[in-house]
Amino acid sequence: MKLISLALGVPMLLASMAGCKTTPSTGIPSEVCLIWKPITFSASRDTPETVEEIRAQNARRQVFCEG
Repeated sequence: MKLISLALGVPMLLASMAGCKTTPSTGIPSEVCLIWKPITFSASRDTPETVEEIRAQNARRQVFCEG
């Protein structure tokens, strides 16, 4: 019985693994940078922490989209 289970299990395992493959990266999709716009803030109405977080987010966008 164990031999039959092994004989059936191994091919099924190999078949399921054959469907998994890694897709290589094709670079930065330009569509992402078209919709990921810089965030604006109000220096007089936003807290200093919020302004700092927005600037950090905008810096990440700039590095990602513009290299």
